[in-house]
Amino acid sequence: MKRFAYILAAAALLLAAPVKGQRKSDIGFMLAVPWYQGIEYFVALRRLQKPVWMLNYPGETHWPQKLKNKKDFQIRMSQFFDHYLKGMGMPVWMKDGIPVIKKEHDLGYER
Repeated sequence: MKRFAYILAAAALLLAAPVKGQRKSDIGFMLAVPWYQGIEYFVALRRLQKPVWMLNYPGETHWPQKLKNKKDFQIRMSQFFDHYLKGMGMPVWMKDGIPVIKKEHDLGYER
């Protein structure tokens, strides 16, 4: 397990591209790595001031299954690539983040 931590640290240092990750909130059969390693990687990238975002859909399995979450994921992916590939403005959720207590009412899609 220690070797894996070193590999993650090296990968974080070498990362040059923006990253958008998705964390699985419930334990399920499709997990490739323990959920906490995804969070550790995310935190390591943030500490290194790399552009990284984590999307979390509580109650979902490895991938969004509920229609509401599928739509949200597609909108965010589109905005992510619009910003980095088309030079469009950064939406609020990428610039400032959305606090958990406001997540149900403010999606931060606006630019």
